[in-house]
Amino acid sequence: MQEFWEFDVHQPLEDLNEPLGSGIIKELVEKNAKDMAIYLSYYYRGEGGLVENVEWADDLYFENATSGNFKVRFDIVYFNACLDIHTGNKNDMLIFFNLNTAKGKLRLNGPHWPERGPDEI
Repeated sequence: MQEFWEFDVHQPLEDLNEPLGSGIIKELVEKNAKDMAIYLSYYYRGEGGLVENVEWADDLYFENATSGNFKVRFDIVYFNACLDIHTGNKNDMLIFFNLNTAKGKLRLNGPHWPERGPDEI
């Protein structure tokens, strides 16, 4: 499983350079923190976890002018009313990004987590 999320960039992306790109990416992720939490929650939905309090954990690293990666830190909250469970823990995740200057989109790709296949009988 590998999840992705796209954000619209409402700023001109012509003549993009790394400092400008890093500012756009940081601003979009911080402004859309609730959407980022939903996006990251897809990775933990099988365990019943929800992601909250998404924040930067590290600087942006550029592979080229429009793509690279960054790390976020967040809380994973597990809640089950029937079992009276409400726990949480901190986690980090490396997110890959690609700025599509032609379409004005920022695409975020999470890590690839292989899915477990059905067990043999």
